[in-house]
Amino acid sequence: MSFKPTTFFIIFFIFVIITTSLTAQNEKFIIDTIYSDVLFSGIFDINKSILLSGKGQKSIIFREGEIKPYIKDRYNWHSHWGEPQLIEFDGKCYKQNIDFSIDNEKYVNLSIGSLSRRIPLMVEEDYITYLKGDSMFVANFITHKSSFVMLAEYLLFPNKNYITVGDFYSEDRFMYVFESKRLRRIPAHFQFTETDHPHFFLHDSFVDTLTVRDLELHEIVTRSEEFTDYAELGDILAVYGNGKSAKIFHIGELLEFEDNYIEIDCRESQNVCYLTNEENKVSVINSQGQFIFPFAFDKVIFNKFFQHEIILVKEKVMRMYDNKFKLIFEGVYDDMKLICENRILVKKGHISTLVNLKGEAIIPNTNFTNSYLSSFDKFGPIILKSSRDNSEAYYDIDGNEIRSWKFENNKTNREIVMGLRWSFIKSLTNGQEDKINPSKVWIKSSKRGRRKLVYACDRRGIRLSHNYKSIMKLGLEGDYLVTTFNNRRGVINIKN
Repeated sequence: MSFKPTTFFIIFFIFVIITTSLTAQNEKFIIDTIYSDVLFSGIFDINKSILLSGKGQKSIIFREGEIKPYIKDRYNWHSHWGEPQLIEFDGKCYKQNIDFSIDNEKYVNLSIGSLSRRIPLMVEEDYITYLKGDSMFVANFITHKSSFVMLAEYLLFPNKNYITVGDFYSEDRFMYVFESKRLRRIPAHFQFTETDHPHFFLHDSFVDTLTVRDLELHEIVTRSEEFTDYAELGDILAVYGNGKSAKIFHIGELLEFEDNYIEIDCRESQNVCYLTNEENKVSVINSQGQFIFPFAFDKVIFNKFFQHEIILVKEKVMRMYDNKFKLIFEGVYDDMKLICENRILVKKGHISTLVNLKGEAIIPNTNFTNSYLSSFDKFGPIILKSSRDNSEAYYDIDGNEIRSWKFENNKTNREIVMGLRWSFIKSLTNGQEDKINPSKVWIKSSKRGRRKLVYACDRRGIRLSHNYKSIMKLGLEGDYLVTTFNNRRGVINIKN
């Protein structure tokens, strides 16, 4: 029996229609893919609000399945790292809140579209600095007043107190202080600042030693003092290095301490600075320069990216504090990690064990080796994995084993989907999948030529959506922001 080409294409066409129809049963369009621009309410917000807009389209806000019209249909907007900053309509430019709302009293009389294209504006606290033609202006959201500052080529390093400006006719740089409205020329050897600290200018002078000036450009740390490193946190600036006693400033004040501290480490995620003295003991201060604990510690532990909890060791006892400096947990361990509100992964030697806040083992007879945790992009349950050689075991935070298995290190087992081996995902039972990924929707990618395709599927690989350029989960109800290959955005809901 032989097929004619026409017959083959007819069968193939029918197959595509059937496949598309099956996919469409799981994929429901909440918002059509007609929008060219998207803004996010917060990078770390699980249930993200998004603002969708595009030429000729009515702008809308989507959050947790709800669609709302935006403030205006016709407007200009300005964003920073994909998050809202400004919106302009009816001849006024408003400061936009993170949830896309505005304060009707905070605005300046400004048209965003009329600004210069080269770094046209910068927003900081109550001020907006912008270039219009070759001129720099500063406007105040509270007073609504705008004033000409100077002829300028570019803007740099804005913060709550000042902005650095490049002169249009020379290579000089200037500092403009918002409150005093004073414009100062930055010394030629001080042109390239190391940080945009709100109270100081800091410069490494290309010879590995630091100099620091205040906002009056008075030199408060000289090159001859031979400091090589710095740390900063809010209004604090510390300079240290070469084993010398550090200088620590808070706003314009030099802080005085009884000890000589030779190393400083400031952590924004914890809102503290760690001061190490000549005896290698560690003290902790807050962002106001005040000591948090009345005694020093032997060691500080960092073991997570953006770690919020504070872990300190004193006389072999490891103590964990929350971000309000309340003691959460303590014990004699080599390491500890906060997994969730009442679960801690502690380590002795090469063995890690999951315990509760009383130190009781949640899994009495099983130790975690080379373990890590996953919450599937913040939308699923926390899962712990124990791995050794070519075997893995997965547990929930109550100590129940979800699945253990052995695998071979071959090409089949190298494909990773949402942090797990695809071969492992395909081997799960319904009950096991419920504990790991209750939505039962897996976001997978493949290549067609040079093009990367992203799509949703079930654990067997059966597609639940069409192909997209990208798919991003928006919340806990199965909503996804999708981007098509011609860069149009929309929202779909996927159920499995």
